[in-house]
Amino acid sequence: MAAVFDPVLSDADAAIVRALGLAVLPAADVCHEVGALRTLFYMPHCDAPLYEAVVRANGRRGSLRNVWVLGNSFGAYAERSAERRRAQPTPEIDAAVAERRVREAPIADSLSPSGAFNNLSLHAFRDGGEAAGGDGGSSSGERSGARACGAGREAAAADQHRA
Repeated sequence: MAAVFDPVLSDADAAIVRALGLAVLPAADVCHEVGALRTLFYMPHCDAPLYEAVVRANGRRGSLRNVWVLGNSFGAYAERSAERRRAQPTPEIDAAVAERRVREAPIADSLSPSGAFNNLSLHAFRDGGEAAGGDGGSSSGERSGARACGAGREAAAADQHRA
């Protein structure tokens, strides 16, 4: 099973996602921890703290290999000035970039003459020594272990059964 997260997903968009056989991760799940559920976080031009929350929650749970983020360039965040880092710290993103645990594929802005989608990249992660974009498998411990942010995954699984 796979899921999609979009912080501003409309009801019509959610219906399309469900029709494609994917679950919808609710925007209210502030921890954004996906566990064994492969999830695309569609987050173009979100604020840095939201990306940081996704990386932190999943990095600490060992589920980053199941996370893809379509959003602002994490490499650009890592290259920011010290002043901007103090204003909006992103230590988890910075570490993932420095340790090469994230593979970033820039997306060309061919959709918008105004450059509205500049700095957009698709990110895939390594965690636990696995290659980014790996098979997404998980151990039985990951599937059954207690998680502080399980509400989103459970809601997404229930959503999948309703589809």
